[in-house]
Amino acid sequence: MKKNMQMHVLCIEDNVFKFDDIRKALSWNGIEDVTHAKDADEGLQMIHESVEKAYLYDIVVLDMEFPINGVLHPEAGLKMIDELQKLDYKTNIIICSSVRYAVKEIAGNIFYNKARDLNFDFRDVINRLD
Repeated sequence: MKKNMQMHVLCIEDNVFKFDDIRKALSWNGIEDVTHAKDADEGLQMIHESVEKAYLYDIVVLDMEFPINGVLHPEAGLKMIDELQKLDYKTNIIICSSVRYAVKEIAGNIFYNKARDLNFDFRDVINRLD
């Protein structure tokens, strides 16, 4: 795995305030290259572009609920994981959601709550990456 400062991250999150919290936590962990997608369509476009440019994301951070085709979908994160698997896109997936999920095929699940310290939650998951 690359050193944190060299990691390339895509965060698919429709809430700009939550995205900012995630970006700050990643920055605290030495990760500055964070690209933001506000919905599934934009996220998939960025994924396809990263394949074309051969500059794959090392980490994809997903909320579980964000728009797909303009409609808020409660399991958008799971659908995005399925899409990444169909594309055979090799990356570390981290779910960061205010609903507790346990998805086994991913690098980590982070429970988003303003009372929690995201810096340490992300550190714990990032330190477990290969």
